[in-house]
Order: sequence, then C-alpha cells, then structure tokens
Amino acid sequence: MHKNIKVWQKKIFTKTYEIVLGIVIEEHVIQIVKVDYSGKIPILLRSLEIDIPQIYEEASLALLYKALLQKIIDVEGLAKCAVVVAFSAKDIFSCLVDFPVLEGAALREAIKWDVEKYIPFLAGEYYYDFQVIEKKETKIAVHIAAVDKVLLNTLAILFKANSMPLLGILEAATLQAEFIEENEIGFVWQVHAAVEQTINISPSLDTQSILSQHDRLLPAIETAFYKKLDRKQINLLPFEQCADEVVLYRLFVGILILLSCCFSSWYGYTCVKIYNMEQQLAKNDVALKLLDESISRRDKLAETKQKIDDKNSILINLSNQKISWYAMMVHLGNLVVDDVWLTEVYLSDKNELSLQGKSLDYQGLASFVKKFEKDTLFSEAALINSKNIRDESFTKDITVFEITAKFK
Repeated sequence: MHKNIKVWQKKIFTKTYEIVLGIVIEEHVIQIVKVDYSGKIPILLRSLEIDIPQIYEEASLALLYKALLQKIIDVEGLAKCAVVVAFSAKDIFSCLVDFPVLEGAALREAIKWDVEKYIPFLAGEYYYDFQVIEKKETKIAVHIAAVDKVLLNTLAILFKANSMPLLGILEAATLQAEFIEENEIGFVWQVHAAVEQTINISPSLDTQSILSQHDRLLPAIETAFYKKLDRKQINLLPFEQCADEVVLYRLFVGILILLSCCFSSWYGYTCVKIYNMEQQLAKNDVALKLLDESISRRDKLAETKQKIDDKNSILINLSNQKISWYAMMVHLGNLVVDDVWLTEVYLSDKNELSLQGKSLDYQGLASFVKKFEKDTLFSEAALINSKNIRDESFTKDITVFEITAKFK
C-alpha cells in the first residue's frame, strides 16, 4: 500500500520527461543516446558518437565540450530534450574515505569540513557529492566525488540556452551495466542495482549494429535511465541548478481540487441544512397562520361577547330603573274599584305617574283614592282635580278626576 502511494505521488507531482539524452563524456569520445519514455517500454531513438580531438589545452576543456555538444545539438535537433551527463575519471576526482559512524546532517557536516583534505581542487572551485558505500560497527566507508565548477557551469549554461533540463551529473565509473539478452526489436540489460530493464530499438536504427556494440552503449543508456531507476547515486549537479522535478502547477491543481472538494462538501452540507431549515420554517409559518386565525376568532368572539354583555348590562339597568308597563297596568287594574274607570295613564318627565279617569259618584272616587294611597307600589298619591260633568250616555252627571303618584 505504501509503495502504491509513492508511485501515485510520483505520477501526480513529479515531472516526467518523454525524451531524455544520456551523455557519457569519456577520454576520447562522447557517447550520446536518445531514449523515448512515452510508452510502456522505452525506445532507443538515436545513438551518436563524437570523437574528442586530442590537441587541446586543459584550461580550454570546458569550452571544447561546449562546442562539440552545441554542434551535435544543432545538427541532430536535440534541443529541448532532458539531459543526464556522466564524466569519466579524467574529469571527475573520486576517492573512498572512512568516517566515524554518523548519519544524516551530522555526516554531511563532517564531510563538509574534511572534504578539502581529499580533493585536489582549490576551495570554492568544485562541486562535490558523496555516497555511503559500507557501514561497519566502528566506521563507515564514504565514496566522495568532485568536479570542476567551471566545467559543470559551462555545460549547465549550454543546456539552459537550448531549453534542455539538466537532471544530473554522474560519475561514469559507477555505471556498471550488464547485457543479458537480445531479441529482434531490442535487448534486456541489468544495472549495478540489479534492476532489469527492457529497451526497444527504433526501426529507423540498425538493430544488428546496435546489438553488436551494446557494451559501448550501455553506460550512456544507463545514464539516460538515471531518473527512472529507484536507486541512490552520486549527483554532482548542485541542487539550485537541478531541473524542477516537482510540477508546481500539478501541486497547485491538486491543492485546488482538494479545496474544491472540501468547499463542495461544505456547500452541499450547507444547502441541505438550509433546505431543512426552510422546511421547518414553512411548517412554523403554517402553524403560526393557524394560530393567528384562532387568535383572531377568539378576539372576535371576545368582542362579540363584550358587546352582548354591554347590551345585557344596559337592559338590566333599564329593567332595574323602570317598571314594566304591562305589570303596572295589571297592578292598576287591581286597584280600580267598581264605578271607577281610567281613561288615560302616562308617565311625566319627572317620573310621576298621572292617571285620568271617571267615576259614577264621589263615593266610588273616594274609595279608589283611599285604596291608591295604601298601595305598596306608589307613594304620595294626590287628587289633583275633580269635577262633575254631564254624560249623555249615562243620562246623568259623572265625576272626572286626575290623580298623580310617585313610584316607591
């Protein structure tokens, strides 16, 4: 599982180069191979050799290499290809040194302070790298290699000018490729790290010629495979001059996708939460409307009840203050004696009862007035006037009277 994660990390975040040049600069010849990594099996596209003139000054060696490489780049159209370069022992100094048992930063610091003891270059005029070869209980064997700074910088500038990413500067002496078998379209070879690698040969090349001189090509091929093989090896190219291996835009895209996924998840969660809240608010609105209608009906009923109560209060007050005319007339009918009858009954503005009537004689009138004065409903009964008049219907005189009284 851990291995698979590493593989995917390399695929996503590590820059891959489809075309890589493997260049081995030996004492008399420069060997160049061009390898295509775009397919599952690498394809050898080109194999070149450049003879190095033997008439030159040591100080101009870097310029000589630059001129030869620039010419072959222009002629063969090799610009924009990634490059790995390996120098022979003529251009690289290496040695094996014993150090105390140290690891990591402590070992790097110890080598940094002691490296000048073992390298025949002036301070500041070289690049170096090291590799732990063997570990023992009391010491460790460290392989140290160094290259002239002017030589390396000259080639680095050359490749940069031709847009050719420089992946590494290796030591040719450490390249130990071994031919295993051949077939019609290529061969299988094994590097010193015991890694078997199959490589096909382009149809445009002479397969038989390539296979017949595979021993000369293997170092250059192994150089081209430097970044493809899972191994640790000395790389004299300073870190600041290494071609970018991490694809920043892929890293940025990966982070952007991760942030987008996080934002999408958060947005989806928020949308669901908002939807649930809206549904709950809708239910609450319906319940609130029903409650408002109930409250409105209750208020209307309370208002109607209040109006009815007010009317009943008015009626009760009126009933308490006034006597029913029907009851009063019935009561007066009980008070009226024989030979006396009432012709008019009305209530004055002063709440006094006024009675007008007729009597056949004064004896009947006196009996009515006396009975009226003793009544429990009326008080202050008074005979206002009385007089005799001729009544043709009775063919005799009758008495007309008017009586007033107050309610108790």
